[in-house]
Formats: sequence, structure tokens, C-alpha cells
Amino acid sequence: MKAICVILCAILAAVAAASRASAQMAEIHPVRGEILVNVGEGYRPIAGVVELKPGDAAMVGSRGLGQLIYADGCRVDVVPGSVVWIRARSPCTANASPAPSRDPEPALEPRMAFDPSWLTEGAALIDSRKPPAGP
Repeated sequence: MKAICVILCAILAAVAAASRASAQMAEIHPVRGEILVNVGEGYRPIAGVVELKPGDAAMVGSRGLGQLIYADGCRVDVVPGSVVWIRARSPCTANASPAPSRDPEPALEPRMAFDPSWLTEGAALIDSRKPPAGP
């Protein structure tokens, strides 16, 4: 039984190390002005180079400028007034694709035919006057 626990712990450690290695780290290099980073504890100002992991964010002040450098050497300028989130993969990789949408699929089907009856009822509710007689 003890051997099974040791084997399971070793497998879990290997999986954790592999998933950590696949996510790229990045560094934010301040060039000028104020840059704030959020590593899960709220935005805090930085004075020098800070290492960030996927999911962290950097926000640049209106007069700030910085550069985000991923582990593979990919450089991304961080311009004044912007907020950037660290991606798991470098944006410079050839197979980089936008993150899948987290928005749900629309549940309502659009109407195929226009129904003008709601216009007269809505106009009466908004204006409280009787709408003019139609054709």
C-alpha cells in the first residue's frame, strides 16, 4: 500500500512539473512612468523587472511605457493606458491562436419576419397618446 502511495505521488509531481513547464513565464520591463502588476493580490506598482506567470496582468499608466518579454524571447510593447494579461503561450509562436470565447452560445433565435405590432404598443406606452390610425 505504501508503494502505491509513493508511485501516485511521483506521478502527480511529474504531471505538475510538466504543466508548469508548458506555461511560459514572462517579464515586464518598465521603460518609463508607472506600471502596475496584478499577480492575484490586486494591482501594485513596480520599480524594476518583475517575472509574471500566465493569468497575471500588467496595467500601464497614461504616461507609462513598458515591454513584456516572454521566455522564448517574444517582445510585446505595453503602451500607455493599456492592460495586458500574460498568456500561456507566447503571442509570437506560429501556432498562437486567440483564446476561445467564454461567451455562451445565443439561446434565442432571431425573428425571420418583422412584426410591426410591437411598435404601436410601445409608442403608446412611451408617449401615452394614442398612436395615429394605420392604413
